[in-house]
Amino acid sequence: VLAKLDFHVGDLYMLAGACSFAVYTLLMRKPPSGAKPFDALAVMFGIGLIFLAPLYVWETANTPPVRYTPSILAVFLYCGLGASIFCYWLWAKAISFIGPARAAIVYYSMPLFCGVEAIVFLGEKVLWVHYISGAMILGGLLVATKPARK
Repeated sequence: VLAKLDFHVGDLYMLAGACSFAVYTLLMRKPPSGAKPFDALAVMFGIGLIFLAPLYVWETANTPPVRYTPSILAVFLYCGLGASIFCYWLWAKAISFIGPARAAIVYYSMPLFCGVEAIVFLGEKVLWVHYISGAMILGGLLVATKPARK
């Protein structure tokens, strides 16, 4: 199965994104003196804007305009405020409190949270496999965060 994997350019984009987020996380461990987490976030958003602006111009010139419905605006608010500003601010706080290695453990809980959101927002059915998977994720998190014996 592994020999038949077919990689695409999007896979490289995702790999580059994961690597850049790892570098960001490591750099957030010791920000420059006097810098606040929001400062680093503003710089990161500015750099992102520089890279995305040409693509935005191209897209608006080559595709029909977006119809801004209340649901589209709600998505923009969720992604812009919730998933971007608020979550990155919390991530920086977590790194400053417990360090990048321990903060990274949160990624193992993502499938659990995504599953709960799919149940709540999309009406997905809960099957026995979800209970077992959730229990395994929570068990792994408990083992990973258990204090070491002295």
